[in-house]
Amino acid sequence: MNLFRVGSLLVLAGILILIAMAAIGIAHFALFVIFPVIYGSGLSIIPFLLIFLGIVVMFFAPFRYSGNSERVFIPPEYEWMNEEEAVKEKRSEKHYGGLIMIGPIPIIFGNDRNLIYISIAVAILIILVFILYYLR
Repeated sequence: MNLFRVGSLLVLAGILILIAMAAIGIAHFALFVIFPVIYGSGLSIIPFLLIFLGIVVMFFAPFRYSGNSERVFIPPEYEWMNEEEAVKEKRSEKHYGGLIMIGPIPIIFGNDRNLIYISIAVAILIILVFILYYLR
């Protein structure tokens, strides 16, 4: 099992334990201005440690595989190329896009037009939900 999956499972376990503790009454949720706050006493530190440990493990997971590997997976559509050309072709196909919301201000980034348009649509949707929520 790779480290990213282990980190994801740790974060998921921490969140599930935190929800269970909130249901029992050990942990509590609150909202301070616009920031969610989770607090508790005693055993409520355990889910926070699991979540933190999971995030750290996921952060360091890519560095474990950073060395040059002997085996390179070549997808079937690139089998006619030699290994070096296939890796170069596969790297050039990476597209990314994202959305960061800082309060009501969206920050959109990416290198693919379609992903940027999707991010703009999601940002508009989130802003509309906030507006509708605060108008009632």
